Amino acid sequence: MNFYDFAPDAARAQMLDKRMQKGLADGLRHIHERTAATEGFERLMLERPIDLISEGEAASPATFGWYYEMTEALLSDDMDSAMAAARRLASIGPAAPAMVINRYPAGADGPEGDIYARRLDDLAGEVFRPAPDDLMATFPDRLAAGFDLLDRTVPELAAEIRSLIREIALAVGNPDAAMQFDGGSCYQLWGLLVINPQYHTSPVAIAEVLAHESAHSLLFGFTFDEPLVRNPDSELYPSPLRVDLRPMDGIYHATFVSARMCWAMQRVAADTGIEGAARAMAAEAAASDTLNFAAGHSVVAEHGRLTETGRALMDRAESYMRSAD
Repeated sequence: MNFYDFAPDAARAQMLDKRMQKGLADGLRHIHERTAATEGFERLMLERPIDLISEGEAASPATFGWYYEMTEALLSDDMDSAMAAARRLASIGPAAPAMVINRYPAGADGPEGDIYARRLDDLAGEVFRPAPDDLMATFPDRLAAGFDLLDRTVPELAAEIRSLIREIALAVGNPDAAMQFDGGSCYQLWGLLVINPQYHTSPVAIAEVLAHESAHSLLFGFTFDEPLVRNPDSELYPSPLRVDLRPMDGIYHATFVSARMCWAMQRVAADTGIEGAARAMAAEAAASDTLNFAAGHSVVAEHGRLTETGRALMDRAESYMRSAD
């Protein structure tokens, strides 16, 4: 398989994850070496997370988040905040061996702290709220049903998702807001998906949101060496998945993700072994995804200044969508 192929690939996802983990360890090692003579930092034991990753353990999304928090504070010469973030980071253990479900913001009362809210709320422009108890209780069964459907119809995608995602945090939005979110993710919280359990009540809907949000994570993994686009965030364009204008990077993501959702939903719709209502729902979703891809791709093609990585990935997504018509 070509590195940039459109189809899901668990082995490639594992490679991307290992690259992200090694990058984190290298960054921590660099900071540890540069701050060794700084009062306080020598006692923060940044070597512990470095050693854990070097020994094959995976860092949790919260570890990535506190790393970025610490780095930003160091770049701003805010040593008190940097040391506070380093203490949080150094106290977190490795990621769980299998995907876990937590209430957002996970770990608010533990060493992970409120790092999810600190990273995600600012990016989203909206404060996410912890999911209520009833949704926390019912979502695990719904998630299992969604994965059962993926394992049956698109096992390669299910394997890729399990290779990329270590934690799902459940959150709801402001009920008075004009727009509601289905899910979210963040490069700085590698391995995390945030899902709104108020939605996605059927296995098909769960499968689609997993295909959606994991595709964002896949793209994050590809941006280790360079971004997908070179357009500045100040340039805003119409997006296929949002009513507001968005930067080109967001439109690129939405376009590629629409193709991945279409890929998954077309395969669910083609599985004659599942009930007709589920197949019809998947076919309807695939048709919507096709329209969204076309709308987004027209904007990317006209205005996007793509890097080599961005071009290689989008070209293959476009090739699939042409063949799927």
